[in-house]
Amino acid sequence: QALIERTGDPALQLVAPTILPFGAYRVIDYLVRASATVGEGVTRFSRFFALIADALTLSIESDADYYCLRLARADGSAVPPVYVGRIRMAIRPQLRVQYVELRRLPPADPAPYEACFQSPVRFQAGHDRLCFTPGEWASPIEGADAALAQVLEEHARMLSARLPEAATDFVSQVR
Repeated sequence: QALIERTGDPALQLVAPTILPFGAYRVIDYLVRASATVGEGVTRFSRFFALIADALTLSIESDADYYCLRLARADGSAVPPVYVGRIRMAIRPQLRVQYVELRRLPPADPAPYEACFQSPVRFQAGHDRLCFTPGEWASPIEGADAALAQVLEEHARMLSARLPEAATDFVSQVR
């Protein structure tokens, strides 16, 4: 938020993750790319996201029509929509998001959001979510490698086990 205020670019969070080179998210970038399908990659991205940032939690929701990646902050505030470009970079450039729901107020110019997501964006929604069709969810990732994915997932599990527990009280947060 401070960078947005400083640069005066309200859409900065849309492009920031794509500026980082592939591999900057370390094991997660490679794990997602080694996954067999978009759904498998997004699920792994959400499962090990705490290796990147602990302020957000990602979860998968599904019904008969869509699979959705839901983003939430521990404090309940709206989530900046920063990760679709990164997922597209790691999984496949032609990734299709069916629709996006954001809890934030509509920006003065929604065009950068629609360009980034390449799909309809609903503002003032009940949740922050990226939703995919079952066909897109099941689509293969080029260069998938099941053996490599298994090794990387084990490594990600070990790294996750070393993470400190989330600070829930003031003293823990300061520490």
